[in-house]
Amino acid sequence: MLRSADEYHEDIFSMKPNIYIGGEKVGRDDHRLRPGINVLDVTFNLARDPNWKGLATAISPVTDHEINRWAHLPQNPYDLLQKQKMIRLAARRVGGCIQRLVVLP
Repeated sequence: MLRSADEYHEDIFSMKPNIYIGGEKVGRDDHRLRPGINVLDVTFNLARDPNWKGLATAISPVTDHEINRWAHLPQNPYDLLQKQKMIRLAARRVGGCIQRLVVLP
């Protein structure tokens, strides 16, 4: 099953505070981190949207289950192209940087 943005929130918000902003230790629920969390939500939402199945998802070569393409290690040139398309789609949705990196040779 593909993780939802809400499941992601539950996991990160339950982690112990170990992030520092301006010398202050804060939890992951700190309002100053929320814009970045909102951007990452798009990656979970696209993977669960049936309209983007195959672009935002991939089949894991390890488990043979459908996974979020953000967690998929590209296996061939087609995978790299799909990942690049997905990054562009997500960047358009958030109006800029999607906070993910793709390295191409």
